[in-house]
Amino acid sequence: MTLSVDIGSSSVRAAIFTPDGCEVPGTLIRIRISPFTSADGGMWYDPEALAQTVVEVISKCLKTRPARECSIATVGFSTFMHSLVGGDNVGRPTTPLYSWGDTRSRGSSKKLLEVFDPAELHHRTGCFVHSSYWPLKLAWLRKVHPADFRKTRKWLSFGDFLFLKLFGESKCGLSIASSTGLLNRHTLAWDESVAAAAGINPVGLPELAQPDTFFQGAMLRPEFQKRWKPLADARFLPAFGDGACSNFGNDCATPDRIAMNVGTTAGVRVCLPASTKPKLDPKDGLWCYRVDEKRLLVGGALSNAGNSLAWVRANFRFPSPGELNDLLEKRLPGSHGLTVLPFLAGERSPDWNDDAVGVISGLRLDSDPVDILHAFLESLASRLAMIAKALYRTRAARPNAEIMVSGGVFEAYPILLRMLSESVGRSVQLAENSEGSLRGAVLLATEKK
Repeated sequence: MTLSVDIGSSSVRAAIFTPDGCEVPGTLIRIRISPFTSADGGMWYDPEALAQTVVEVISKCLKTRPARECSIATVGFSTFMHSLVGGDNVGRPTTPLYSWGDTRSRGSSKKLLEVFDPAELHHRTGCFVHSSYWPLKLAWLRKVHPADFRKTRKWLSFGDFLFLKLFGESKCGLSIASSTGLLNRHTLAWDESVAAAAGINPVGLPELAQPDTFFQGAMLRPEFQKRWKPLADARFLPAFGDGACSNFGNDCATPDRIAMNVGTTAGVRVCLPASTKPKLDPKDGLWCYRVDEKRLLVGGALSNAGNSLAWVRANFRFPSPGELNDLLEKRLPGSHGLTVLPFLAGERSPDWNDDAVGVISGLRLDSDPVDILHAFLESLASRLAMIAKALYRTRAARPNAEIMVSGGVFEAYPILLRMLSESVGRSVQLAENSEGSLRGAVLLATEKK
């Protein structure tokens, strides 16, 4: 059996799975989390508190009756990508855990652009000049928080930080490393020139995991060995990025299927062999990450999805969910008469504009909250379709590739499925697995034997 742990933007979850990727009933544990935010674009977590939440979720999962009856051979982790935290010589955090959505570094691109043309940077790393990635965050930290910067000996993703807490050491997997903006996607090594432009020495970056890297349960710190006795003989795999996990968990591991996950944020991704070497133009707005040495993950991400819809629901009054969905189903496309730019958290694909802000245009005296929600839903469908069309246009996805959608937003707003199909111009299907990232971490972890 495999214990799978998923650290997402809004919750930490764990469950036990069979080797073929079936969740063992009664083992799923979930604890909600939320980031700290600030008016200037800050979005961060307390790394120690988040690590403690992960420990609590694992502990509760292992105490479920089905888990106590299982023999756990493997532990897999899925973590949100682009996170950054500094650590000192003994693993204590020197900074908060900065999230993908922290846009305070958006003004730090000058030095990077003095060294690299954006197209060259995209070719080298598969990433963009954007606050989601480490280069701008590091340049901003060096300028705005010099004391924290000087104290830092290692720059880590949350997965690296978590393993440091659990084992006293860590290794960074390629699916996480490639989403930092500092990995050369061709050599699969840290890009020293990009790191230098960001103001750091590559020695301060985490050690990269090899294909056969894993940690044994017997290597856990004593406090966790005592607490997690069922994991004594388990193999712990370095954390995988949640994007790769979502694709694998929803059976979208080939160019024949596009995975579209819509949660707090949204991702549209296709997995393809590294040997295909796709020629991507940054104008298409698509990033190119790694799953591992053999596979690529090409796609785009929206910073505004369920979080923007939640903002609408929190700030306007609506009827009951059932009545609301009935009202939405009866409306004609565009009947709200509004134009919405839903960029409440900046934006990523396809334009990668850190300075984007939200706009609702066309309000009239007869406009009502359902009009606004309807417009936000149509805007979301349209922007998801833009990424999917780019995947078809660049041939990263095969022309007949199916689109598999997942995420709680589709459960809350069933009409979004129809809006999306109309925007893309082809049918889309709901994925069967409600816990795609959890299941994907299982499949990726168990294939590495």
